Amino acid sequence: MNSFFKKYKLSDLHIVKSLFLLALPISALAGLYYHLQYETYSHTLLIGMVIMYLLNIFAISAGYHRLFAHRAYKASKAIKAFLLVVGASTLENSVLEWSSEHRTHHKYEDTDKDPYNIKEGFFFAHIGWIMLKNKKEQFIAKDLANDPMVAFQHKYYYAIMIISNLIPFAVLYYLTNSLIGSLTFGVLLRLLIVHHVTYCINSYCHTFGTQPYTDKNTAKDSGLISLLTFGESYHNFHHTFQLDYRNGYRWFNIDMTKWIVFTWEKIGLASNLKRASDAQVLAARMTMKAQKTATRYEEFSEDLRIKLDELKQKTIDQKKYLINLKKEYKLIAKNKIDEASHKKLEQLKIDIKRMKSNFHYSYNEWKNYLKYAPIAFA
Repeated sequence: MNSFFKKYKLSDLHIVKSLFLLALPISALAGLYYHLQYETYSHTLLIGMVIMYLLNIFAISAGYHRLFAHRAYKASKAIKAFLLVVGASTLENSVLEWSSEHRTHHKYEDTDKDPYNIKEGFFFAHIGWIMLKNKKEQFIAKDLANDPMVAFQHKYYYAIMIISNLIPFAVLYYLTNSLIGSLTFGVLLRLLIVHHVTYCINSYCHTFGTQPYTDKNTAKDSGLISLLTFGESYHNFHHTFQLDYRNGYRWFNIDMTKWIVFTWEKIGLASNLKRASDAQVLAARMTMKAQKTATRYEEFSEDLRIKLDELKQKTIDQKKYLINLKKEYKLIAKNKIDEASHKKLEQLKIDIKRMKSNFHYSYNEWKNYLKYAPIAFA
């Protein structure tokens, strides 16, 4: 924070945005104090805030981020409308502005052109960049500007934003008859938490965590806040495969958005889900494993590097072949099964089982060679 205020002067700050960011926590805490002192608390207020929080974070994750900023999948008009309205209630700008800034972040990541460049410090990436007058190059995503629904939300953003926040306030007030409590839980506290959780993706997830897929940028995977962000915290994977509709690639990763979008596809509400191939992900993970191992030794000999590259390519080729076998099996299984196709499926089962065994053997061989060979070659 100190470095931020040393670098930027008062004249650099956007006064309205800076005052809002300062006033929101103060008003939220003041409202909470007043409510607890002078009104009757009801669990309905907390439940309402949690529901709105979940809707807001999901709208940012599934809508602003994966659907609009990255075009990672296509959605029905009903889903798009829902995400645009709920997304507007977060007070994080229209989807056109949000997505344009986010695309700029990916294009110029970790450079001076990055809107929330982590190299300017944690505070800058978290909240400082919002406080500044916009001095960076303005980029507008033309494909989004030409989308009628996106253009409508952008044009009437403030009206949609106000109405979408009045509704939860009004509902809570109707249910609890608590004026300040409804405003505090339904709007102020909820917005405060939503904002800082989403800001953590730009700050925390570019500072803390692991880099299993690439070290070419500062993005890191952090399962710690995945529950709070609907899976957005698997940031190293996202920056490596940014068009993938998944952030949590592995089956055990806590990525609720991935599961919901996948379900939408199954019931016809989403389509064209983009995925990085398993072979691409494997290649990235193997590259990073090799690089991390290399840092523990002075150097790999040329013979060792050649051997490791051969084993790596063999493993990746087997993975690709296994993927193709599975695709062929699914394609045949979808059609009417006659005697010939039944025999083909049985043979494919055998081939898939054998290739799985070969792949795991090759992958383990590569890992063992990577782990123990440098000692032998030293």
